[in-house]
Amino acid sequence: MGFARNFAAFLLGLLVAVLAHRALVPRVQSPLEKEALSVLAQRASCNVLFLGPSYVASQIRPETFNREAEHIGSRARACKFGASALRGYELRMWLERFLAADWPNLEIVVIDITLGDRIDFKRENWFKSRVIDWHTWDAMPWLLDYYEQREQLPIVEQIPEVWMHTKHLGAHYVELGQGVSALRELRLLERYRPKDEQTSSGAKLRSEREPTERQSARAASLRRQIKRLTALRRRGPEVGDSGWPLELQSVVRASGRKTYFLIAPVLYTPGVPRRGGRGPRQDRLVVFDYNDPERYPELYRVEVRGSTSHLDASGSEIYSRLLARDIARLERKPRRR
Repeated sequence: MGFARNFAAFLLGLLVAVLAHRALVPRVQSPLEKEALSVLAQRASCNVLFLGPSYVASQIRPETFNREAEHIGSRARACKFGASALRGYELRMWLERFLAADWPNLEIVVIDITLGDRIDFKRENWFKSRVIDWHTWDAMPWLLDYYEQREQLPIVEQIPEVWMHTKHLGAHYVELGQGVSALRELRLLERYRPKDEQTSSGAKLRSEREPTERQSARAASLRRQIKRLTALRRRGPEVGDSGWPLELQSVVRASGRKTYFLIAPVLYTPGVPRRGGRGPRQDRLVVFDYNDPERYPELYRVEVRGSTSHLDASGSEIYSRLLARDIARLERKPRRR
């Protein structure tokens, strides 16, 4: 009896604390929410929205895309929303959030599916604000289906995973971490830190130059990876499941827009969904597959690659121009009935 009374008192106290927090402390927007607002501010002029992971965030340049589109006589005007490892339900959530807004001119949504449908739920990221943010009520049925149908985990392995997701769901609705985020927004420590301390580390990094030997080793490593990728691609692309892009396409179609998909020019071989999809013709998938060194050699020159699977600044310029031309070419094709 005493335990039940104490537990009820704890729950009541927690409820009061949550309500007081919501009443007294304004909600702090996450970095992704702030980025989303900047994208939504462009929606009156944007008719092509790019969405996806870092391959969108760091490699697609709307200003370059727009210049190239105008140069070739296309009316396409782009905006983008990208974040590191954006995939799985988090990607779907942001897609739905964007499409819930009023986009007066949006015609095409281009989604980078290079990372597939896997969720980013690593232990080291548990209870971080970004992971808590996508744990909504709508996420739970999707996650149950994910572990049962896509991952096909046995029930004994599903239970601990679903339990941890349930904890994140609770954290979402009690706004766990908002107090810490609010303190960070105040930037109290930064205000009292000497200016030279704030900038010295960045200046030091900028002043350092990569040794010639390291540059040579990096270039040799990139050439080996590109050669291996080329050999793999000659056998044909890895066939990926079309269920995930079809799911995203249905979300976009419900808003009355067209969906195109991207496979980025990476150094590995992600699965490319069958363009035919399944079912009727309306389920056909339009996939731009740039993961091919022989078809897109300009994206696989060592000089335009970064230190990972990403392009550097010059490579991003080339990639953005290619996207503008390929989308314009597709839009000019007569539609088959």
